[in-house]
Amino acid sequence: MKRLFRISFDILATSIIPILTWFFLSKIVKNEVIEIFTLTYPMQFIVGIIVSLFATSANISREKDGIEGSVMSSIIVGIVIGGLITLAIVINIEDYLDFMNTRGYIYTIFTRYAVIQMFLQCILSLVLTKLYYEGREDRANVYTVIFNIMSFVSIIGLNLILKDYVSAIIASLIIVGLYTFIILIKESEKFKIELSVESLFKYDSVKLCSQIFFVVIYIFGIENIVSFDREYIIAMTYVALVTDVAWDAISSIGVVAKIDISKNKFNIKHHFKNAYILNFILIALSAVMLISLYYTYKFNIKLVMIYYFAEILILIIYPIYCIKIIYLQLEYSATKMTTNRFITNTIRTAASFLATPFCTIIGMVVSDFYQFFTVNYIFNKNYYVDDIGEVKKKEKGILTEAL
Repeated sequence: MKRLFRISFDILATSIIPILTWFFLSKIVKNEVIEIFTLTYPMQFIVGIIVSLFATSANISREKDGIEGSVMSSIIVGIVIGGLITLAIVINIEDYLDFMNTRGYIYTIFTRYAVIQMFLQCILSLVLTKLYYEGREDRANVYTVIFNIMSFVSIIGLNLILKDYVSAIIASLIIVGLYTFIILIKESEKFKIELSVESLFKYDSVKLCSQIFFVVIYIFGIENIVSFDREYIIAMTYVALVTDVAWDAISSIGVVAKIDISKNKFNIKHHFKNAYILNFILIALSAVMLISLYYTYKFNIKLVMIYYFAEILILIIYPIYCIKIIYLQLEYSATKMTTNRFITNTIRTAASFLATPFCTIIGMVVSDFYQFFTVNYIFNKNYYVDDIGEVKKKEKGILTEAL
């Protein structure tokens, strides 16, 4: 439980500080700036793709395949690829905003800031994942706290002091970029280039599939929502602000599950128990944040509650299928579980094109319940859980009780 909270703390801090940053920037610069959080939401899944390939999979490969050089090799490749993608997005940011039916100088410069800041966060995440698999969560916590405080204080403080948005953004990115570079150098180690392309795609293929689909889902879903009345995107923005923290932090249960499974220390009952303790804490936190924002900003409460309750419903069932699908991917069949996720995300992608401002939540609810039932069916068909929480493979001719 201690390790789960340490890792979830990093993810929580990395999620809540950007939210607070956009909240304060909207007060200092312009109220509409807070919409950049939603406009750049699809881009966080690009970061997710890079971390999935070049951090999670690389670390699991070191544990299961004994490829020692895979971690550092993957970090370097991930940084190069992430840098090229970031550069391409920054150069073409105005075209992206035009696609999102959003225009204006303030939107342009602060969206560029958001994209570059995500790249720096991506580098940090590559290093943090390495530390998690080495059992050094305490050091990861320190890096996370300093990085996020530095990011928040520099962009808010410099905007207040300089009164020049561009200068403040450049100075802030230089400060945070230098600190990120120091962390990278400090945690680097001698290595020889060793990359197993098959392992990079195999060990986290389910999440990788989701991250790729989510880029498409949210780009077209948000573009769809923006085409309706502006109050829908405002409602979605505020729900994203309060639930994104929960979604980011709850992903730590998957990180811990992958570590334990790769090290053969997995107990599914302990993981379920710890996951739901964390889950209900995060749901309570999201409710408090929602109430707080309501008294700060006036938004359509009915629309907000529709989006919010859909998110909470899926949050409640998420730990069950998340932990099981990770186990099935690593111990049963990566191909079959990735195919299942592909079907799930195809359903969700199709929904993002529905002519309704609720397209994203319709897709989320339908696809996640499909995944919940199919993953449970596959797990119960092939495995059972004994009294102490160890997962056992079902044998023909032996009657066992499935979870």
